[in-house]
Order: sequence, then C-alpha cells, then structure tokens
Amino acid sequence: MLIAKEKRTSNIGEYFLYMYQVEDLLRACQFESELIQEHLISHYNTDTLTKSQINNWYLGLSELMVEEKLHKTGHLGFIHNLFDEVFDFHKYLLQNKDYSIYQQTYKKCARSISQLKQKYPEITNEIQLMVNAIYGIFVLKLKKQVISKDTQQSLALFASLLSDLSKKFSDYEKGALKIE
Repeated sequence: MLIAKEKRTSNIGEYFLYMYQVEDLLRACQFESELIQEHLISHYNTDTLTKSQINNWYLGLSELMVEEKLHKTGHLGFIHNLFDEVFDFHKYLLQNKDYSIYQQTYKKCARSISQLKQKYPEITNEIQLMVNAIYGIFVLKLKKQVISKDTQQSLALFASLLSDLSKKFSDYEKGALKIE
C-alpha cells in the first residue's frame, strides 16, 4: 500500500509493475488471509494503524481478485482502466508537436511494439504491452532464464519511453502539464 501509493503519484510505469507483482504475490498466497498476513503484512515494521491499513489494502485487493476471477492470470479492472487513461495520454503526446522528443523515443520502440502486437493481438494498449514485456522479462530473470541481446535492447527502449511517459503523466496529474 505504501509503495503503491508513492509509485501511483510519482511513476505510473513503476506502479503498473509493482501492482503486477502484488497480484502475483496474492496468487502465491492463494488469496488466504493467514498466508497474506504471514508472507506479506508481517514484514512491515510500522505502527499499528498503518499496519492495519496495509492489511486492509492487501485483503481488499485479494477479495477484488477473487471477485474478478483472477485466480491464475489477469489484472484488476482498475488497473486496466488506468492503462486506458495512460494510453490515451500517450496518444495525445504522439499527436502533439510540442512533444517531438517523446515521439522520437517512441519511433525507436515502434518495431518492437509492432512485434509484440503481432504476438499478442488481443492487447491493443501499447503501454500495457510494454509493461507486460518488462514484467515478463523480470520474471524470466528471476527464473535465471537467458535473455537475448535484442530483447534486452527492446526493454531498454521501453523503459526509456515509459520513464518519459511517467514523468509527463505525473506532471499532468499534478496540473503542471495542460492538455488542450
């Protein structure tokens, strides 16, 4: 909850990755409150009120995931809604002449994004495609899988674009960047 709250306002790309990890951790705990308490909540060294809020946050997410039938795969509805909002913002940046540097960074990613679209045609949101790729490679690295040089280069480009997008999206949400 504490990390998610900070990431949500400061870096939307990292927020998505963090929430993917939380979803997977809740799945690993089989949505059981005792396991969530033991493996996730007990590690927080904080005051009683904050610990209670963290507990409620994890259990609330767990209940939502069960309700939305996300036992094995998938992402929470509010995450999809946020992806849509960020994707709309991304499209605005691509269409506005004031963001030529962002557009140049995007062009460097375009081939890799196109390849992902072919591999996962059911995902039409380019931001979600990039986040999925980054998270997928993170999981493969945890499993000590070999990652090709081309894939690593694509991920570096995705990370660069998401970093720029996250900064601009944060500025937009704070009112420091206006959309016409």
